[in-house]
This record gives sequence, structure tokens and C-alpha cells, in this order.
Amino acid sequence: MDDERDGLGEVLRRATDRVEGRGMAGAALAGARRARRRRGVLAVGAVAASVLVVLGGVRLAGSGTLGTEPDPAAPTPTASPTSTGVPSPPAPPPDPVVHPTWDPFTVVDAPLRDTVLPERLVPPAEAPAIEDDPVPAAVVAWPAKGRDVMLLGEDGRWRSVPGTADALSGTFGDVVEPVLGHGGQKVAMSTDAGILVVEVATGARRTIPWPDPVAPPWDTAPELRWAPLGNAAGLAVLHWNETWLVELDGTARKAPYSRPYGTGLAFEPVGPVVEKRWEELDLRVWDGAPHAARITSTVPFGYWGERLVFERGLMALTGGGNGLPGDAGPMVVEAATGAVLGYAPIRDRDSVYGDNGRLTALGFLDEQTVLLLVGPMDFRTMELGDESWHLVAWDFRDGGFERLTTGGTGMHAIAVASGVLASDW
Repeated sequence: MDDERDGLGEVLRRATDRVEGRGMAGAALAGARRARRRRGVLAVGAVAASVLVVLGGVRLAGSGTLGTEPDPAAPTPTASPTSTGVPSPPAPPPDPVVHPTWDPFTVVDAPLRDTVLPERLVPPAEAPAIEDDPVPAAVVAWPAKGRDVMLLGEDGRWRSVPGTADALSGTFGDVVEPVLGHGGQKVAMSTDAGILVVEVATGARRTIPWPDPVAPPWDTAPELRWAPLGNAAGLAVLHWNETWLVELDGTARKAPYSRPYGTGLAFEPVGPVVEKRWEELDLRVWDGAPHAARITSTVPFGYWGERLVFERGLMALTGGGNGLPGDAGPMVVEAATGAVLGYAPIRDRDSVYGDNGRLTALGFLDEQTVLLLVGPMDFRTMELGDESWHLVAWDFRDGGFERLTTGGTGMHAIAVASGVLASDW
């Protein structure tokens, strides 16, 4: 019975690989973003279940016989599209670096790392407005229903962003989702009026109009990501039909790597873009040029994975599959080769950390340390809201964990400026 369930889990995991939300199960059901995606995903899931019943031992592309452990992936880099001649086939990436199985509930006992963050992360009921009390950089942005977005400055004090409590209306999820720039100097969020961008050091704000094809009305607002657009910062708009790139002066264009909801995309703070394609089972790296982006590498990648971040040529995600132990876990991959440099497997039969988003990579703190947001949960013994959340540093080379701060259930929606924390390292 366990083997059959593992086989079904692998098929359904691949079927839901496009779903990359980071919220709780209850929020996922309420959120229209996930509801929209799952209209397609449920159909795929139904087909996957039918395959199990009708086809029995038929093999799927990129996986093993249904109901058995899939074959390990052996990705081999392809030549860059700009290469000339016929290069010799490169050696395959080394075997994945797999650490011992990890229980996220043990993170509370991990050593506490001293950073600009307090040991307990709790926003106050009120705080000075950012325009009245600016700060060089913010390290955390905390949204909450019915309240203005709160910013924790690198000085350890909180500020508010007035007017953001009701900046979204008429949606299934009417809480704005702020995104902090890598260095914490800017915070952006989707609003009814447009993309609100606040300069943390001055409190100055601007509202960038939505591109016509993605303008409201919506049932839920598009998510945003800071994206490299030449020499200036810009934003990727992860619309449910396509991905758009918007410069701070309002110039907008459809991304060359446009994907519904922006699934499988991650953006270097000042460089290229990585695209994990579900159908093709590969990774593509784009150079990130604003007007003439080109693909610089494409390699096979047979693992599933969600909620990507990309920096220093490395991609961190929640992933697994294809012969790796456990059901999910934090993973770091060298994007140009597809080599798995570190993986900490988790027994996750209920997809607490995979599909339900309770394990999310937020960035890199140095060349071997990933910043993770972890919400340990057991749906069979706990109620939503009972859990704590933790910011965790994971050394993907030696497998060690350190805890940076802990907070309540509202912490699941925070944005973090990893570059501010990295400066403490």
C-alpha cells in the first residue's frame, strides 16, 4: 500500500509542479490564484489518477514505472545557442549531495544566529509612518488583513506604510503582498490603483499604472518580483495569463520568458533569469537583458520543484523526486549544469512543505547558505493558526541549520531583504 501511495504521490506531485503558492492549505483554498491554477491542475490530477488505474505499469516520461521509485535523473548540459562548432559531450553533473533526513519541527532547537533581527519577530499595533521616520533599508515587510504594511528597519525599529490596509478591494485575497528589493531600499506591492513603490530611505512613493492587458478588475491581484532590467531596477508582474516586465518609469512589455503566474521563474538581483520548464523537464538561463534577452544555457532537469530563488548562478527551491529520498526538501542546484549541490530530504506525505508552501527559499546569505522560511505543521494533530514560523539559515554544503528569528502564524506572508541579512554574515 505504501508503494502504491508513493507512486501516486510522485505522479500527483508532477501534475501539481506548476502550482507554486507559498500559503497555508486553508489560504490556498480561499486564494483565487491557486483556484485558477487548480482548475487546470485538477484536470491533470484526474488524468494522473486514471493513468494509475488503467495503465498500471506504463512508464511516464522522466519517471519510473508507476507505483515504483522513479529512475534517477542524469542531466547533461547542452551547448549554449550562441556556441559554434560541435563541442564534445560534457561530463554529467556529479551525483546529488543528499544530507540526512530532516524534520522541520527540530528547527526550534537549532542554534540561534545573531543578526539585525530580534529573536522573536512581532510587529507592533502601531508604528511611525515611513515618510515621517525613514530608514536606509528595511529587512522585513509584514502584511496583515485590515492593517497597513509594517516595515522592520535595519535599525531594529518598525515603520508603517499608511494607506495600504485597504489598497486592494473586491478580491478573494484583499491583503497586499509586499516585495522587498534585495538590499531593502525599496518595497513594492500590487494595489487597485497600480504598482505602489515606496523608497524606504525617504518615504517617497509612486504608483505605476498597470499595463492594459493585466489591469483590474481581478478576482486576485498579480504577484510581483523585483527583476533586473538593464541598469535599473524593475518588476516582473506574475499575471495569471502571462508575465510582464515593468520599469519604474512605467515602461512595460511582455517578458520573453512569459509564463502564466510566472511559475518556474526566478530573477537574479542584478543579472540573469532562470526558467524551470515543467513540460520540457529542463532549466534555461536567460541573460536578463531588458530588450533583447537571450538564452545562455539549457540543461535537462528531471526533478520537480517549487518557489524558486536565483542568485550567484545557484537556484534554491523546495523540490525532490527522481530517485531522491524523502518526499520534499530544500534543494540547491547549479543552474548552468543542473547539478544538485545540496538536498535535505523531508518525509512529507501530506505535502505540508511541498504543495502547501510551508518551506520556502527566500534568498542566499552567502555562497553556501540559503535563507528559508519554515512553518512546521502536522495537519492531523494541529489546527491552522497553532503553528510558529521561523527564518532559518541552511548550509547546503554541510547540511547544518541555524535559526534567525521566530514568529506567529502571520509570519507566513512576510517579505525579507536577504541582502540586508547577508551583510551581517
